[in-house]
Amino acid sequence: MDRLTILFFAVCVAFICFVTWYGARQQREAAERMRQRQASRAAVPAAELSRECGPGIPPDIAERVVRILAAVSEFSLSPPGAKVDPSRLRAGDTLCEDLGYQLDSLAFCELQTELEKEFGVRLRAGDYSEPPTVRDIVRLVAGTLQAAEPNGCTRGGGSPRD
Repeated sequence: MDRLTILFFAVCVAFICFVTWYGARQQREAAERMRQRQASRAAVPAAELSRECGPGIPPDIAERVVRILAAVSEFSLSPPGAKVDPSRLRAGDTLCEDLGYQLDSLAFCELQTELEKEFGVRLRAGDYSEPPTVRDIVRLVAGTLQAAEPNGCTRGGGSPRD
């Protein structure tokens, strides 16, 4: 091999190392921002969150949605020890900036799958606003449930995981 080939491979390896380091750094910073944001907030009762999301949103729906949002956010953040307290999420929190969903584009697929499993409804990817907030997701799920059930009640009245 000539020197130019060796130099090319060395630059490629250095670039890959930099991209890996930078991505890990971004994830650590996002997890730290989440930790600081949560430490500075008081817990919000589900009834208050449902009022912030809009009229007619049942508190149990809001509580179940934020629980799923927090779990998927934890899954998409690194390092693995990052914890998201669902009771500290606010209706105006954006999924991308406040919950770290920009770190893993598959997090949106995971979110949709988990919401569909929890509530027994089908959601369309095109229904999400840009950028989506906690309020948007709660309203989307509540609206889908109301459209699916003629009397507006949720299926079974509780979580399928209960």
